[in-house]
Amino acid sequence: AVTQTFTVASATGLVLPAQTISFVSPGAQTVGVTPPSLSASASSGLLVTLTSSTAAVCTVSGNALTLLAVGNCTVTAQQAGNANIAAAPNVARTFAVNNPAVVNSAVNGKTLYASCSGCHGAAAGGGLNVLAGANSPAVIQGAINTNLGRMGMLSNLTRQNLADIAAYLATPTI
Repeated sequence: AVTQTFTVASATGLVLPAQTISFVSPGAQTVGVTPPSLSASASSGLLVTLTSSTAAVCTVSGNALTLLAVGNCTVTAQQAGNANIAAAPNVARTFAVNNPAVVNSAVNGKTLYASCSGCHGAAAGGGLNVLAGANSPAVIQGAINTNLGRMGMLSNLTRQNLADIAAYLATPTI
């Protein structure tokens, strides 16, 4: 969090108390995966407004972040102050919005393909439900070969990629 302090004189010449904004970046996100709610607060207790300056990549409504495209998302926290408190300096956070095709697993270093959840259920996107047979490299390769569910676009996956996907689907709690 960034803390900045400054003093502002009001129109009547009175010095208004300063305030700061605390706003932690949500970190890298992935298109198609529900992002966390954003959280920002002002030391004054006044309401903080969040806005996106990269509307083609992400939008913000209240505390809800919506990811639209791959790229860098910049969200700015603002608090304009009032008759008794000076405006806070804006705090901007920029973070990556990644391609949904490949997500790195911090748990074991494998590469997982989160976009498979559309066909294979929630487990392929990090949930717990796995469709019967979806945890076999042969089944996955067969679906790709027959272009089942438009999987033909994945024809460039290696045997190791298929094994990683199958292993993940077989053990969704890793």
